[in-house]
Amino acid sequence: MDTRPKNSDREPFASNRAAAYLRMSTERQNYSIQHQRVVIDEYARRRGISIVRSYEDSGKSGLRLAGRSGLRSLLEDVTSGLADFNTILVYDISRWGRFQDADESAYYEFVCKIARINVVYCAEPFAEDDSPMAAILKALKRLMAGEYSRELSAKVFAAQCNFTLMGYKQGGPAGYGLRRIALDIVGNPRVELQAGERKPAQTDRVVLRPGTNEEALVVGTIYDWYLRLKLGDKRIAAMLNAAGVPGEAGKPWTKNTVNSILTNEKYAGNAVYNRTSCKLRKHFVTNPPDMWIRKSGAYPALVPNDLFKEAQAERTQRHQRYSDDDLLKILREIYATHGKISALLISKRAPSPTPQTFKYHFETLANAYSLAGLDVPGAFSYVESRRALREIRSALVAKATELIVAAGGTATTAKGKDMLRVNNAITLKIAAVRCQKEGAGNRWRLRAILAAGADFVIAAKLDPSNRTVLDFYLVRMANYDGKWIPLPCRPDSRSPLNQHRYASMSDMFGTRRARRPKET
Repeated sequence: MDTRPKNSDREPFASNRAAAYLRMSTERQNYSIQHQRVVIDEYARRRGISIVRSYEDSGKSGLRLAGRSGLRSLLEDVTSGLADFNTILVYDISRWGRFQDADESAYYEFVCKIARINVVYCAEPFAEDDSPMAAILKALKRLMAGEYSRELSAKVFAAQCNFTLMGYKQGGPAGYGLRRIALDIVGNPRVELQAGERKPAQTDRVVLRPGTNEEALVVGTIYDWYLRLKLGDKRIAAMLNAAGVPGEAGKPWTKNTVNSILTNEKYAGNAVYNRTSCKLRKHFVTNPPDMWIRKSGAYPALVPNDLFKEAQAERTQRHQRYSDDDLLKILREIYATHGKISALLISKRAPSPTPQTFKYHFETLANAYSLAGLDVPGAFSYVESRRALREIRSALVAKATELIVAAGGTATTAKGKDMLRVNNAITLKIAAVRCQKEGAGNRWRLRAILAAGADFVIAAKLDPSNRTVLDFYLVRMANYDGKWIPLPCRPDSRSPLNQHRYASMSDMFGTRRARRPKET
């Protein structure tokens, strides 16, 4: 806890108490921390000033306040009244900051002035001058500090573009299957750089080289799965993880790492720069391809150029934007050509969106077929039925749990989402039994193996559309040992299960018969 008295609680300090603020980014000569400290200490010594506190930002850019913990801490002490000094000593205007808006630099200085703390720039000619001419010069120097950063940014960008055209890599990790190699000033390999490792000397340049043969094989497999099997990035990543193939730096595969391999030109041997930019710490920008700086054949290629271009064409096709009308028109064209419709035929049509595109627009392929005026294939009718079945079963489990708890019992999930342990004594299976066509009639059969381990089954008998429950049956599994348990087709049939038939689940739990499982 800081016990220093606030400004409002103490007498003003004498003008010979000061804090020093020092900042260095990457300039290592005139602006080194040591050089600034020598100049500030000498300034304070000649004027009899005692430096009681120091704030430092080493290796920090002066473009923004964010990330500069030293200056933020200084301003917090000033504005909170905890500052035990009356002066802040800074080497020069640029050390206070190279803010791109000169008013921002002046604002932080004015914040200190409001607290009756002066900011003094020791190496500037106007260090102790508060005349109008000095104010003009100070404003000009603030503009010059910001302009220096803009000019430096332009020079660095031009140099990086030039080095890219010479075939050198400009920062960033190597990527899966590639290695960064540092070259000395005459182009001889110096060392292979590990992840996060910087080149040994400023004059060194970095190129990319292939990694192991196993990694090259994985890269080729990714392209094969993407182009031949038409798999997506997420699916490819899942398959690689399932096969136990380690990703970059031994990490699991993700759709982003697969995407990088399929889209980054370095795998085709090209050096590319300026795909994105964030100049002067401003907003991150994705640049259009015509702004990219490219050197073809800069590195040994892991993927043939024709294969890489084929992957980009496939990617463009997959990510093409289609309207609902466009998609339905494509379905009708496929049907007119083949006399039928399927996900496989959609995938084989070129160019064509993937089946997943239809699912994104219409939720399911079956919905898309229906809207296009086409007959829904039987396989998809079955898929839709199963989806509805899961939803019905989930609702029944929730309802059964609610009724058991309301009756004063307990129900916990056991052996699956549709199996309940009632009162920690009985296992209850909730089953939605599909209606099956049989000649001119219908039948309902409960598969016994699906209820293995259950003491009782609540069987919900569905209507012919398999969307609505007709009635419920309470089945005691000890009474059946066959493969199937047939449910009555009619309420008036002689099936013994009609004795345990209920119009609703509430009726089942609200009768004496429904409570028998708890009493067993």
